Amino acid sequence: MPDHVHLLFTLGDRLKVGQVMGKFKAKSRNQGRAPGRWQDDGFEHQLRTIESAEDYAFYIFMNPYRAGPCPLTASWPWWLCPQPSGFRFLTEWNLTQPVPQEWLGLCEKIAAKIATGD
Repeated sequence: MPDHVHLLFTLGDRLKVGQVMGKFKAKSRNQGRAPGRWQDDGFEHQLRTIESAEDYAFYIFMNPYRAGPCPLTASWPWWLCPQPSGFRFLTEWNLTQPVPQEWLGLCEKIAAKIATGD
């Protein structure tokens, strides 16, 4: 998104999520790829074992489409997924086709599920 970032990554054994994000923010700031100051009310969330990485990846993927800056017929240029085979929705969709319209409704359901923790 133009004003925020979503990241989904596997956490290693050495650092906690807050430490990883601190390093990410410092490195991106030092390389001139981030604003001079990060948002004060940003947050990190470590997935619990009952939460689905697939749901979060889908929500992140759909975010620019459901928020409006990207039409379903275009590719969001800042989407990066080094292992797309790890997510069912990416393996079931032909990247050369528009994002399916019905995915907007599905994303709303997933967003509600994420927000309530169900």
